[in-house]
Formats: sequence, C-alpha cells, structure tokens
Amino acid sequence: MPIRFVLLLFSVLTLQHTSAQVSADATRLDYGVIVKGSDRVLDVHFTNLDAKETMVLTSNVSRECAIRWSSKRIAPDSTITLRIKINPLKTGAFKEDVEVYFASMQKPIVLKLRADVDYVDRTDSPNCPDFRQRPEDCCDDEPTLIHVINARTGDPIRGARVRIIENGRVQRDVATNRSGNYEEQIPVGYYFVMAEAENYSSADTAGYINRRNNYIELALTPGEMDILAEDIDNSPIPETTTEPVAVVEEEEEEEDDRDEIVIVPAEPIEVEEEKPEPVLPEPVVVTSTILPEDQYTRNSIVFLVDVSQSMANKGKMDLLKASMLSLVEVLRPTDQVAFLTYASDAAVVLDMTSGDRKEALEKAIQELEAGGMTAGLIGFKGAFKMAKEHFIEGGNNQLIVATDGAFRNADRPKLVKMVDKNQRKGVKTSVIGIRSTEFAGRTLTEIANEGSGSFIFVDDYDACKEALIREVQKQSYIGD
Repeated sequence: MPIRFVLLLFSVLTLQHTSAQVSADATRLDYGVIVKGSDRVLDVHFTNLDAKETMVLTSNVSRECAIRWSSKRIAPDSTITLRIKINPLKTGAFKEDVEVYFASMQKPIVLKLRADVDYVDRTDSPNCPDFRQRPEDCCDDEPTLIHVINARTGDPIRGARVRIIENGRVQRDVATNRSGNYEEQIPVGYYFVMAEAENYSSADTAGYINRRNNYIELALTPGEMDILAEDIDNSPIPETTTEPVAVVEEEEEEEDDRDEIVIVPAEPIEVEEEKPEPVLPEPVVVTSTILPEDQYTRNSIVFLVDVSQSMANKGKMDLLKASMLSLVEVLRPTDQVAFLTYASDAAVVLDMTSGDRKEALEKAIQELEAGGMTAGLIGFKGAFKMAKEHFIEGGNNQLIVATDGAFRNADRPKLVKMVDKNQRKGVKTSVIGIRSTEFAGRTLTEIANEGSGSFIFVDDYDACKEALIREVQKQSYIGD
C-alpha cells in the first residue's frame, strides 16, 4: 500500500511538472537569401507561462551557428531572448534544427533554421553580437585604416593618392591626411588597394577587408617610378600595316576534336582608341575617335582568360579586369568579342557578342573568378574554334590570351603549332602577361611571335587600362 501511494504521488508531481509551459514567438526562422553584407542574425523570444520560475538547461547548436541569451532564467509571466547568428560553411540550402531545453519541460522546443546561401563569408567573426545592439545593426563594418609611409624612413606621406579597387573598378580615389592616413567604413569584401605619390614608386596589395583585417600599410620607395619598356608600347600607330590576312587555302590538317568546346554563335562588336601616358597616366578618356571606322577595320576578338588559382594573388584579376573593362568601353557595334576561361577545364563565359552590348560584356568580366589548375591546351582549342566560326573577312581576327604564367612544357610544342597554324589562316594571337615572371614572359613572347601578335606585360594599374586598347589599335589599323 505505501508503494502504491508513492507511485501515485510521483505521477501527480510529474504531471504538474510537465504542465509547465514556455512558448516561443517563432519556431521557424527563415534567414532568406544570404549575400555579401547580410547580417545573418535573428532573435527568438521565449515566454514563461507558468506560475513558477524556470531556466534554460541547454541548447544544442552546430559550429555553423552562434548563440547568445539575454538571460538563462525566466520569471513567471516574463520573456527572455535567444539571438542566433548563422555562419554557413558552403553555398546552397542551409538547414539546422536547434533544440532548446527548459527545466520545467520534458521535451525541447525545436527551432528550425533555414536559409539560401549565395555567399560564404569565411573572414567574418562567427561570434553572435550582444544585446546592446539591435539585430539589424549588429554586423556593421568596422572603419578601415589605410596608412601610407616612406619605405626608408617610416615617415607618413601626406597627400598620397589611394585607390580602392573592386572587380577592376575604382570604388574610392582619395588622398591621405597629414598623418598619412585614410580612414573609412568599407563593406566587407575582396579589394585591390594601391597608393602612389610624387617622387615615389607605387605600392599595392590585395586581399579581404573585414572586421579583423581592417588595417593596411603601404610603403612607398622614394625615387621616380620605373616604367619598363614592355609595360607600355609608346611607338606611334604605323602609317601602313600589313593587309588583313585572308584565309589561306591549304590542305586542312586533321583536327583533334577531343576536349573541344561547343560554342553558340552570337553578334558583332566595336572599339575605340586611346593615348597612354608613360608616368602615372590619367584614366582613359573615351571619345568617338578612338577607333574611327575609316582607320580601323572591324574586330573579331576572342579572349582566353586564365582563371587558375595563381590568378587570385597580388591583384592580378583586378588588373586584368580593369584592362578588359577599358577595352569594352570603346568597342563599336561593328566589332565582336567573346570570353572563354581555362583552369582545371575550359568554359565559354560569353559567346560572341557585339560591342554595343556593354552591360552584358561588363557583367561577364566582373564575374570572372580564379580557382583550379591550368589546362591551357583545351582552352586554346575552344578559343580558335570560336574564332574560326566568327571569322570576319578583311577584319582583325584576334585571340588575346591573358595569363600570369607559362604553360606546361608538354603542351608548349602543340600550342606553338596550333598558334602558327591559325595565324596562317588569319587569326593572330596576342598574350597579356599579368605580373608574370621573366621566365614565363619568354615563353609567352614565343607564343605571341608565332601568332603575329604582341606580348604585353601588365604590372601597373593605369598602364594596364590602356594596354589592350593600344594592342587592338595596332592590329586593326588600316591607315587614313
């Protein structure tokens, strides 16, 4: 009889205990689409509906989440807040269920977290913000300080020109104060930052700016800027050039169709001209006379862009993008351009497109990203195939290869043969060396020579913006 009484009493107490309630104002938390700059923070409010105080026992979250409680105890008829910040590790659908246990309840309250992740911020702090900040304000960017100094003395340089570049476009063009500083709140992202001053060589760096990496020091070496001869071709546009090469009638060599890219035809394009400055040139000024049609023939240009992992370093992609964007600005409707990339494999970024479709061309350029190994031979095959399909009789048919390094030794003989063969059929090959080594430059020069084109070494931001325009002028010039 006593045992039955104890069991009955235990059942009553348990029933009373499980009847205690804590409610959540939301159990499904949709963070929406996560892009660069999204704060990724939401709040959940828990209310104690019982007459007795209760407390949070535990809340299980993965390493892709961070949480902060306003309090772990809830008085009767009171509310506490759980702040949850998600830190997704990969793009795509994000799903996580968070179980929150309270002392007064046997079962947890399950919070279902959902998001569509388009951007992964691997540099942002994973910590959840405290309650002195509103959720929508919690992830503001910290001010970024750029400090420009004399490399020899360490003294600050007042009035140094600082440019902050993203995807080849200048986002800030400012000067340092008397302390050699420029400070501004800059959104988290990847930037190419350069500084220059009169009687100093320029300096630059590239990388992510975020809350933990918001101090940049650029040291300028006293002395005039060294401009290499290959940086800028200052030779005048020739008064006469070779006639546009017609398609040579010859026995067609048997093509190796392996690894070829299927390419869809597109439209035509147009270009304009520009005069480079040898020292710190001003930005390109686009005029209607850059590529007048009575002096420059139609252009059919195929860009083959190296997007291997090494191109992600030292601002190389920003230099290339700046150069390509400057050319796009001066293209004519009668010209046509296509973009292909190669890394681990080859791909068509934009089919042959007319020069007046500026928005489509610029979008394709700005979306270029580096990553992978180098598969140059496959890229060349696809690029020449496209050039052949969109050949303009009597025009400038040109392949422009942009890379920072040499090609594999095993591929070089095949590349040289392929370039020479297509040159004899009227498609020239030029090569842009983006901060390439001296060794790579020799190899790339050999390929450009075989293709009756030019090797263009690019190291300086201002010079690179004019390099492509001058090369297209040179190859398409037909005289007055």
